[in-house]
Amino acid sequence: MLPGRFIKVVTAIRKIAQAAKNNGKHWGLPVGSIADAQLFYDLGAGFIIYGSAKGLLIKGFKQVRQEWNESFGK
Repeated sequence: MLPGRFIKVVTAIRKIAQAAKNNGKHWGLPVGSIADAQLFYDLGAGFIIYGSAKGLLIKGFKQVRQEWNESFGK
């Protein structure tokens, strides 16, 4: 999370996390980084969505390209 920029968002999520805990409810959210995932996991998130189909495809294509270049040169 960018310091300062998302303070209100994180504050609201902390309130949601506490309300969920107080009422025995599960909560979760999508995240854009492992650092964010860790923050919300530590707050008690029951499910965390990390990544997207597009992101997984791009990462996979980059890996295939790297393996190809390592085997056959650039």
